[in-house]
Amino acid sequence: MTQEQLDKLNKIVDARINERVEKILNEKIYDLLHPIVEIVSLDNPIPTYATPGDAGADVRASVMRVQTKFMDKAYVLTDKDELYNELNLAFDRDDRIAMEEIYKRIDAIKEETPVAIVVKPGGHCLIPTGLFTSFPDIYVADIVPRSGIALKKRITVTNSPGKIDARYRNEWGIIVDNEGSEDFVIRQGDKIAQVQFSLKCQAQFVVKQSVDELSGEDRGGGFGHTGV
Repeated sequence: MTQEQLDKLNKIVDARINERVEKILNEKIYDLLHPIVEIVSLDNPIPTYATPGDAGADVRASVMRVQTKFMDKAYVLTDKDELYNELNLAFDRDDRIAMEEIYKRIDAIKEETPVAIVVKPGGHCLIPTGLFTSFPDIYVADIVPRSGIALKKRITVTNSPGKIDARYRNEWGIIVDNEGSEDFVIRQGDKIAQVQFSLKCQAQFVVKQSVDELSGEDRGGGFGHTGV
């Protein structure tokens, strides 16, 4: 085999090796960016991405699991409460046929069922989701507000971003604040927040004895010094 033939063969081998390495790297990167999340959802669809490529998946409320001890300026609306609201409207219309029908439906309720959570202006509430998860320990899940209700209703996640560790096995709960001027009603299955998964970093803290010993350049300034 001539040197020229040997060089051509080496180029072919190198190209195939590079192609194989690139394929393996792309597969590894894909796997890294698409972690497997084991999930249990008790009474709602699992979180979903609205469109392909979205960073955040919508998380839904599970109002039937709410605990009233985690409420401030908020309350649970039951199926009987809703019927009484319908009854008041029927009274206003003087609709006797509707009133009789509503009375029958109220009498038929043996055990009241939560149908919504009402968060008043300035109030907050821990909203259950019915979600339980497990995922690789190199990731963390962040709970963040949904832009739509944040803009239109001024509903936000109190501790945004709320952190969910990989080894957390209890139910996901979302603390929502009503910063608006109107009651905010959350019903079963409503989208109330989004979840984003990212790689987890843990710092290695190296203790120094004084600020002067800190490495790197001091940029100077404090809060708000770069602008109004």
